[in-house]
Amino acid sequence: MRAIFAGNGALPLILADYISKKYQQAPLMLTVTPDYDKSSLAQYPHEPCDIGQMAQCFALLKKHHCDEVIFAGKIPRDYFHRTEKDALAQQYFEQIQNKGDDYAVRIAYDLFQQHGFTIIAPQQICPDILCQQAGELSAHQANSAMLTDIKRGKQVLDILSPADVGQAIVIHQGLVLGVEAIEGTNGLIERCAPLQLHGQCHDGSNMQGGAVLVKLPKKNQTHMMDLPAIGLETIELIAKHRFAGIAVQKNGVLLVGGQDIIKTANQHQLFIHALPQDTP
Repeated sequence: MRAIFAGNGALPLILADYISKKYQQAPLMLTVTPDYDKSSLAQYPHEPCDIGQMAQCFALLKKHHCDEVIFAGKIPRDYFHRTEKDALAQQYFEQIQNKGDDYAVRIAYDLFQQHGFTIIAPQQICPDILCQQAGELSAHQANSAMLTDIKRGKQVLDILSPADVGQAIVIHQGLVLGVEAIEGTNGLIERCAPLQLHGQCHDGSNMQGGAVLVKLPKKNQTHMMDLPAIGLETIELIAKHRFAGIAVQKNGVLLVGGQDIIKTANQHQLFIHALPQDTP
């Protein structure tokens, strides 16, 4: 049996529905964040799960005969800092202190493996959620200035990758408005929105388009957990703040919402541009 550690967002339920239909067996849903809307889980076996109590988490998995585990949805890093921890969680916490998210994910992967559980990536179960092509995904296309911003954003993220900081950056007219930190992508968008250079260029001409959100996997990032994701909420948020669009990467970003994401971007005249997959 499979279990889904369900963080915030639409991805856990999308995966649960897909698994139930394809494999004719509903997964066990383990709700990690305390504010999870449990009313949406009526059709699935589900249990609350405190990730600070890792021994109990492993006991729940064994109780329900789960040997495969999927992590889906956003689990805020600061949430783990706030939880009370058992001895196993405390040992894990001490290992990841002062380290980045990808390091924390790799250590968690090893920990689950050591206790007899296999971690499965969301895109392994449901390949359709992975961005599978490069180029323009939306009807509205990025202009040359926006493509230059995308290139600049990728360069900065590639340089930051060894520091294991964030997966997203906001660029406008060649300027870095912000890099994703502990607040997550939506927090980054809200923080950068007032910093956009709406108005006129130095030569007096009108600026065309707003900022660009570039969201990509880090260099050499594991794809088993915490792959960057774009959902409908992100599209609506950048539309609200008059961004020009989003850049992602082929085989490196989850599109949580599929064609609904493209449809919504088209409605708001936003571009979604997919960069080619990096050569390993």
